[in-house]
Amino acid sequence: MEHEEAVVIQENCGIYNILFKKPLLNSKGKHCGNLYIHVPNCTLNDKDAYKAHFSDENRSSIAYRQFCDLAKVPYNTSCYGLFKVLRSNQLK
Repeated sequence: MEHEEAVVIQENCGIYNILFKKPLLNSKGKHCGNLYIHVPNCTLNDKDAYKAHFSDENRSSIAYRQFCDLAKVPYNTSCYGLFKVLRSNQLK
């Protein structure tokens, strides 16, 4: 997993909500797909690296819905679909 793309939003309270796209490599080191990961409830540490904190199911749902609202897609949209819409909106 060398390269990654991410969509990051910062909430008013300073918490970050992140959606990552990470490439998957097979045993020969060739790209064989992507993994989409939603990581709610992150902060930045003193080295400007994101630190994920435990979040309960309600917090995760609220954070995911914020992404869906931002992308203007239904709440049952997959991570893949959500990432695709958010990235295309960022590139405009």
